[in-house]
This record gives sequence, C-alpha cells and structure tokens, in this order.
Amino acid sequence: MLRCSSNRKVFRLGRRLGKSEIMAIKALHFLFNNSPKAQRWDSYRQEWVQGFGTIMVVTPFLSQVKNIFGRIKELIDMNPELKAEVKRSVATPFHAIELHNGAKILGFSAGANGAESVRGQKADFIMLDEMDYLDEPSIEAVLALLMEHSEVELLCASTPSGRREYFYRFCKDRMDFKEFHFPSHVNPSWSPQMEAELREFYNTEAGWQHEILAEFGEAVTSVFQTKYVSHARVDYRYEDLIKNPEMSYAIGIDWNDQENGTKIVVTGWHPTRQYFKVVQKETIQKVGWTQTAAIEKLIQLNRIWQPDYVYVDQGYGATQIEVIKRFGLDAKYAKHDYAQVDARLANIVGINSSSNVEVIDPTTGEKVKKPMKPFMVENAVRRFEQGIVQFSLYDEELYQQLIGYSIEKVNASGKPVYAAGPHGDHDLDALILSLLAFQMETSEFMKPEFNATITFSGNFGDGKGERQIAGDDDLHDVLDKINNPKPRTNTPHIRSDYNAATAKVSMFGTGRQVVRSYSPEEFNNDDRGRLSSNRVQREYLKSFRKGMNRRGGRGF
Repeated sequence: MLRCSSNRKVFRLGRRLGKSEIMAIKALHFLFNNSPKAQRWDSYRQEWVQGFGTIMVVTPFLSQVKNIFGRIKELIDMNPELKAEVKRSVATPFHAIELHNGAKILGFSAGANGAESVRGQKADFIMLDEMDYLDEPSIEAVLALLMEHSEVELLCASTPSGRREYFYRFCKDRMDFKEFHFPSHVNPSWSPQMEAELREFYNTEAGWQHEILAEFGEAVTSVFQTKYVSHARVDYRYEDLIKNPEMSYAIGIDWNDQENGTKIVVTGWHPTRQYFKVVQKETIQKVGWTQTAAIEKLIQLNRIWQPDYVYVDQGYGATQIEVIKRFGLDAKYAKHDYAQVDARLANIVGINSSSNVEVIDPTTGEKVKKPMKPFMVENAVRRFEQGIVQFSLYDEELYQQLIGYSIEKVNASGKPVYAAGPHGDHDLDALILSLLAFQMETSEFMKPEFNATITFSGNFGDGKGERQIAGDDDLHDVLDKINNPKPRTNTPHIRSDYNAATAKVSMFGTGRQVVRSYSPEEFNNDDRGRLSSNRVQREYLKSFRKGMNRRGGRGF
C-alpha cells in the first residue's frame, strides 16, 4: 500500500488495521520528499514547473484530523533531523504543519457545515479519511481541487457504510483506481475470542459486514431486512394470549399526541426457549383524555402482565412519567389487592433518544458512549436477525412499519437519521423500547453492579462512623428509621445509590450513579410531595387520583 505508485488509490479496510498509521506515514514521506521551491517535469505540459508542496487531509470529524496530525507529530518528534525542518505547527483555524522548504500539510474536517473551508485551497496530494461517511457535497468540493494540475494524487480510505455513493463507485466501478481491501481478521492479534467479543459489540449482520469484513453488504435503505421480519411473523392472535409464568415481560410505551395516539407494546422473554414474543399491543386515542387514558391503560396492563421493566419514550411523556412514578410510590403505602403490583411502576424508566448510553468495549474493557437512538434500533435489528422475535401474523401495521423503516441519511457527526415509512413508526418505537429494556437490565455489557445501600453519616469531623440500611429493606422500615431517628447530637444525611430501594425511581437502568443529600425532614417531604412544587403536574395528579378514587383503588 505504501509502495503503490498509482495516483488514484482507495483503501477499503476493516477496523483496527492501522489505516490512520498508514496515512500518517504516507503523508510524512510526501512532505519530506517534495518542495514547492524545487522544479519538476510536467509530462502533460512538457515543461518544467513548480514542485509539489501541499498535502490536504479531509475527514468527516475533527477528532479524526486530530488523531492523524497527532500521530504525524509523534513520528516527527522521534527524529531530530525531521523535527529541525518544521517551521510551524498550528491547530487553528485548521491543522497545519509547514516545513522550512515550503512544503506543508493541512487538515480539515467537514463538520456540520460540510467541506466549505477547503474552497479556495490548493493541493498536490489529497487524502480523504473515512470517505464513506462524508456527504456528497463535501466530497465534490474536495474533488474539484483535482483540477489544480494533471498530477494531483488522491488517496481515499474508509470502512464501508453500505451507501452506494462515491466510495462505492471508486472501489467497484472506476478502473483508474487501485483498490486495497483487507478485513479486520488479517490483524495478527485476531483470535476466536476477539471474534466472539466483536460479534457481541457489532450486534447486527450489517454492522459486522461493514466494520469487520469491510464489505458493502446490502444497500443501506431498510433498517430491518424483509426476510428476517417475515420469519418473525407467527400465526397467533394477541387477544388469545395469557400470562405465561415461565416468561418475564417488559412494556414499551411511545407517548404521542391525540392524532397519533399513545402506543403500548408488551413483550415477553422465554429464558429457556430463548425467544421474544409480542403478547399485547394497544393504541390509546381518547379525545381530550389521551394521556390520562394511557396511564390508566398502563396500570391495567401492569396488573395483567406484571412486567419486570417498563421503558417509556421521555420526549413526549416527561410529565406522565412523574405521575406514574408518584402512583407507584403511593402504592407502597396502599392496602388494596393490587398495591404490591402497582408499586412496581415506581421503577418506570424514561429514555431520551437524543442522549448517549455507556457500554463496555469488549476489546479494551473500557466504557464507551454510544448514541442512544442507534443503539436502541441496532439492538432490535440484532434480535430480528437472530431469529428470536415473534409477533402476530395478523399485525399488519407493525409489519409494514418494520419493513418501511429506513436510514434517511448519516449526519455530520456520523449518526444515522431514521425515517418512518408510509405506515409510521410509533408501534415500532414501542416495540424497540420493550426490547431495549431486556438489553439494558440483563446484558453483561450494560448492567453495572452497585451496592444497594443507604448510608447515614455524622457531621464532618465528628469522627463517628457510618451505618447502612440494605437496599432490599422494606421501604416502610427505611422511612421509619429516617423519620424517627435515634437521639443524636449530629444531623444524619442520606446518600443513596441509583438502584437502592428508595432511589430506583431516579436513574433505574441507566448505569449512572446519583448522589443526593437530605435531612430527614427533606427526605420525607421530597419522597411524599415532590410533585407538589410543579403546578401542572400537581393538577394532573389531582385529577388522576380522583378518577382512581372513584374506582376504589382497583378500577379495572
């Protein structure tokens, strides 16, 4: 790859093969072996012209420019003779390294505004890193620089994204490009254990083909492949199903306005037979009372299926989540038959699809952040590709939403932007949330271990130790100890981990720790009346409680 003399090269490589290292070495060789102060023979014009002098590196993201320039600087610093040739090295307004002989290397990122900053520049050697993640207008702005002269060199490198754009055409259609294709398993460190771990990390077949095998695979349009969706259709009706004691259940809710209705999907998991099954699906569209009716329906489904997890779209349902949590907390003190089941709703989890989620990288063991929305979708895609999802053959709406769901584009930060088909995507969103619940709560790559304790400590400097209440203690006992502490001269404070008995409502399932301090009175007031500080939520809860009281606490 380094010795190739072609002026048009394309590197199609899997992850962790040293692509950035190759580009850094190639750039250094060109930089220290050319000078605009020298003369070169132009074979096309048949005359002596100014020598080469400028290398341009363009990437989709600023972090990739920093990575390449950081490695170039490391290699230069290792050689005193090369280091002495550097005239200046800057990172703003763009990355640049210039030598005393006039040769220089410039680094640009396309970013949110595309590659507009390269307009007006000149280059003798152009490097496009992760080219398949650059949008077409940015690529076209860079390729226009090839008109500078007839011997401008172009090197394109990327891991395939599956798109059928410039990178695909350079690899498959352009005979003037020399292509180098290597999958990740040519890495000398490759092993069966690494393969197993990476298959867990790149959890869809398309992701494995693109990231590891460096294959284009199927054109990335539909997110869920039709053959896997069709295989998941099974001949049964939701209304014929009852709770199976061998299965655990999760509820996914996509809150929407009155026009689209709130969508609820109940999904079961059979741990012995290893499959997911959609067991009930509901749409709530009640004029003027959509959200209240949706909460009542959730309470009803919670009593029927007694799910282990309830995951909710936070975007449109932030207030409803607080109301449901409040209802679950109140149920802990109630005496009716459903009190214990209703109390589970205090553990409802709100998911912000615009946030990030922390996962464990199987190759390094370190925590890495992934965008939540792609993570949710890829988790669902993987389950379908594994052939372990079932839904009703007669659920035509969900089928059409699955096969119509597509990637509209990949934005400047590398995140896919999803688009619904003609039948929408709200039922699908609820299904995705229910599948996410099992992944977040049970996967070894997601669920961290925390000590479920509440710690009481004395005042700073009093030298007294701490006493703890175990996380599985009854909440009534915990509150009793808080509200009626033993006489002491100092003021106790409470620190709770997110999955402690008293704090599950805060960050359950997110893998993050929440630390809050209270006096006993503050803790009691916060636990019993936190919503009262918000007028909208207070009125909402008041009207909802009236409806429940009319039903005697049972209602359904």
